[in-house]
Amino acid sequence: MTTTIQINTSRIPLNVKYFNNFKSITISSPELFKLGIFKEEISPIHILENDYAYLMSKVPAYVQLYEEFVELTPFSIVNKSSDDRKMKDVSEIVGIAVGLKVTIEGLGVRQEEISKIPTPPKKIKYLDYQFIKNGNSFEVETKGTTVKNINKTVLDIKLKKKNNLKNIHFRFGTITVLQKNIFDGKTIVYLCDDPPKEFEINNGKSETPWHYISALSHLLDNKYYNKIAKIFLKNIKPKLKEFKNKKIFFGTYIFNDEFYLGDFFDFRLNGENIKRVYRGSETKVDTVFKKVTKEQGKHKIFIGIHKKIIDKILLWETLEQILSMKFEQIFQQPSPEINIFRDSDGIIIVNSNNGNDSQIESQFTEDEVKKRMGCFYNWQNHILEACGAPCRSREKIGSSCKIMTTRGNCHFHR
Repeated sequence: MTTTIQINTSRIPLNVKYFNNFKSITISSPELFKLGIFKEEISPIHILENDYAYLMSKVPAYVQLYEEFVELTPFSIVNKSSDDRKMKDVSEIVGIAVGLKVTIEGLGVRQEEISKIPTPPKKIKYLDYQFIKNGNSFEVETKGTTVKNINKTVLDIKLKKKNNLKNIHFRFGTITVLQKNIFDGKTIVYLCDDPPKEFEINNGKSETPWHYISALSHLLDNKYYNKIAKIFLKNIKPKLKEFKNKKIFFGTYIFNDEFYLGDFFDFRLNGENIKRVYRGSETKVDTVFKKVTKEQGKHKIFIGIHKKIIDKILLWETLEQILSMKFEQIFQQPSPEINIFRDSDGIIIVNSNNGNDSQIESQFTEDEVKKRMGCFYNWQNHILEACGAPCRSREKIGSSCKIMTTRGNCHFHR
């Protein structure tokens, strides 16, 4: 499903040329999810072992949030949540996605070039995202709300711009006003820039592919992600042997005869769904697994990156070199139970209900879902077990690894 959203530029001063004749955007459900989740947070520098359960749960939690509480009509996005906290979360994520879509289409920038602004060292208000176009720096703040009066939101954006001491070529904000029901009119995006400050500041583009590093934080075991992130942060060319012959991705998917590398997710591994059925009296993971499956059914997801992009990343190629590859945005629904979305950045999302996708089922088996649920169960109940794998270090050969973990093998032996 797609929706066409009107753009209101009445709060943009007349002398600002960037959004002339820009009237509307069209966005699909898969784009809303993908732009929202992969751009919401800055790429982590280091992922701890204990973060595994959170990251395993985050993707299905967001997919389920969209499916249950976001409805698209031809001209509106409806926030169906009645819970204040959840309604705010939904509005925020949708606001990010729509604001970035406006930025991409209105300013002609590719999503791979947009990155989250790092937290400044001083406690000051700052905007959400940054990018470079024609050598000039841009910053954008993305907001989402169901409140019709946006004056307070506009004021917040003004304060963030005012407190920012950096000389930026152009700063602007987007405010997406969602509906609470399908009869509540059309969704509108307001653009605001007050006052305009268009400094001619020339900067070089970042060579680091943060767009894909962010995706990898969801798709890789933290053992491998931390190594790749460290290499990029320290600007050290990696040794090819570090990744040669190692299966650093759990899953693969073939679409239109092309390979994608990534990982699988499942609604049953959403921490909220596990907590909903877990009463504390269950002594076996199998019991919890059966309860969650009965309530949620089988909804599995594959998210992956085109293999050629992964090859370029692991060869330390720059973002500019990666951007030389272009992909067509494709949405297919081979059956009522399967939908496939391949975006223009080479990232693919496959949703499968009730075990209908054979590629997903052959790799992400029910036993694997149960195994991952066991990791979450152990983490939630603070159950630690010794790794037990044979030690490979010279002084400990023949003995079992004593590192305590909630995930079966420790990070040395996975």
